[in-house]
Amino acid sequence: KIKTLDTPNDYAMLKEVFKRRFSKKTSGWKKPDLIIVDGGKGQLKQIQTVFKELGISNIDFIAIAKGQGEGARARGEWLTKKQEEIYLPDRANPVILKPGTKELNLLQHIRDEAHRFAITYHRRLREKALSHSFLDDIPGIGEKRKKELIKYFGSPEKVVNASIEKLKEIKGLTPEIIKHLKSLQNIK
Repeated sequence: KIKTLDTPNDYAMLKEVFKRRFSKKTSGWKKPDLIIVDGGKGQLKQIQTVFKELGISNIDFIAIAKGQGEGARARGEWLTKKQEEIYLPDRANPVILKPGTKELNLLQHIRDEAHRFAITYHRRLREKALSHSFLDDIPGIGEKRKKELIKYFGSPEKVVNASIEKLKEIKGLTPEIIKHLKSLQNIK
């Protein structure tokens, strides 16, 4: 769960997660034997930077990336090419494992399982965010109306910040409900 960024930034997010995981606060956690990161040279460099900052030198790590050649993901080549590139610290060129080998299959399975886990986690967070908000505390706004309002305006905050004229356009919003919504404007 990213805490320091509001916009997507793969490198900064990766650094945040690794700094939190390997900070002194979590030093009681068991040290991993190997860290596998989804990505290429850039992601590997971020781990190296964090480990250098934290003085960590006794953990092995690699990055696994789809596609051929530098910038394959940016060019969209990874969509059609199945060759995986394994990046190691202090090595210029990636290791290429033969397709179908047990070693490559294991790395792919680990990566794919991590993706599945992350996607499930983020879906759960998104559903939780949609399922409860301060709109639930306003008399006259039930689950159905809340979903309609969020769908129409984009977020609970945008509902509260909408003009009275815009709110009056919504079928079923009484003057009392609008008054409650506008009273939250100074709070949110």
